[in-house]
Amino acid sequence: MWSVHRWLMGGACGLGLLLSGCPSPAAGLNIYAQARSAPAPSGAVEVQYLGVGGYLVRRGEDALLFAPSFTTFGFSKLHPAAEIQSDEALVQRCLEQKAKATLEDVEFILVGHAHYDHLLDVPAVMKHHAPRAITLGSRTTRHILAGAELSRRTLVVDECAAGRDGSAGRWIYNAKRTVRVLAIESEHSPHVGNYKLMGGHYLTDRKELPRRAFDWKEGQTYAYLVDFLHPDGSVDFRIHYQDAASREGYGDIPEAVRKAHPFVDLAITCVGASNTVPSYPGPFLDKAKPRAIVLGHWEDFFGEQTCEDGDKTAQVVRLANVPEFRARVERHKPPEAKVLMPALYSKMFFPREASPAAPADTPPRECPVRPGAFPQKEPPPRLVLDGFPL
Repeated sequence: MWSVHRWLMGGACGLGLLLSGCPSPAAGLNIYAQARSAPAPSGAVEVQYLGVGGYLVRRGEDALLFAPSFTTFGFSKLHPAAEIQSDEALVQRCLEQKAKATLEDVEFILVGHAHYDHLLDVPAVMKHHAPRAITLGSRTTRHILAGAELSRRTLVVDECAAGRDGSAGRWIYNAKRTVRVLAIESEHSPHVGNYKLMGGHYLTDRKELPRRAFDWKEGQTYAYLVDFLHPDGSVDFRIHYQDAASREGYGDIPEAVRKAHPFVDLAITCVGASNTVPSYPGPFLDKAKPRAIVLGHWEDFFGEQTCEDGDKTAQVVRLANVPEFRARVERHKPPEAKVLMPALYSKMFFPREASPAAPADTPPRECPVRPGAFPQKEPPPRLVLDGFPL
């Protein structure tokens, strides 16, 4: 029965993507490109786009990653019998030759959900490039990383995450207490129509990493709020990150958190699979009023990259209408907010707020969970949007 479901899922996914058409050229979409060697202006937060949902973010001596993804595949790898694995040589080549980045100082890797296009390369990055980094993610993320013997460097955010019910959640701090992270319950939009593929959870540690695309189960999806802190504890720069489109209310900043610091400096959104949620990200932008907005996960990740000079220009992802998405963002953004859709490996620089907000009257609650610990909270029930049972 398991093999039947695998074949059904692979066939449905391939059919849906084929019906969605071919990737389109990015010409005329006002792609933002900045030299990768450009130095950060004094005091600015530096954000480098690594493709799909991946970003390298730096503020002074602080550095973190949103789940980097370099290894890409053609449609044939969605076949139920096809095996996939991270191309560790490609990961190194992309970091050295394209990103021109080193990751030894990265403290956190934030994983929104556990599909292969977000988590596949994380074990290689943790082992060979970011030896200090702790990965934050769902229980499913931890169970998958256990297959690479990385469970002790994984912090499960389930019990500390802010809920869709408005609960504030608990913050996760870095060792120097210069950065804090809040996970927020979110969701992954359907891929085709009302069907979401590669859903489900893992409930026990894996013995090895998944070998097939459909075995990289989504788990619970999270958005993240990242605060770079002023020495007095106030918020110096705030980022809101979503690696999947969602319905209204999912990924929202809790009211108590927004009250303490009422604006977002940078909102990172997801273009991919946004066609099935026509309101996204409008309601969130109306509330958050970000100063800048980045449109990520816009390029076709079925186009294989080599991270060499012969790579073709990225094309636009299937299952998304980028001009319509940009128009939606323009309708809901603050008038002064800038919107950037970055080219692969380009850097963006964002000035920090000159006058930080006053510190909160009461210290925010801190997450008691530590890397390697295993929260007891059960995963959420399956969603109707999970088109196939696992």
